[in-house]
Amino acid sequence: MAADEQRLRVAVLGAGLIGIDLADKIRRSAKLELALVAGRDRDSLGLRRSADMGHPTSHGGIRAVVEGGPFDAVFDAPTPTATPSTGQRCNLPVPR
Repeated sequence: MAADEQRLRVAVLGAGLIGIDLADKIRRSAKLELALVAGRDRDSLGLRRSADMGHPTSHGGIRAVVEGGPFDAVFDAPTPTATPSTGQRCNLPVPR
């Protein structure tokens, strides 16, 4: 990568198996900077693994992504059990 090119700051939303696999691939990229791995369970294996690898982590879910930005990209890696039918709502301001 040329000296004048900057790496894109990205976040991964989801600290399950898919999210951590994605975070590992981003970590190895020459063009992407893993700026945050956000999950919902403070004690999840994925957040612990990410923290052990030296990545910024949060158990604040999507709120952590919104408040931790701006990011050039956010990759959503939900667990198979994360469905809209859970009744959980998150009221966040929409950036304009």
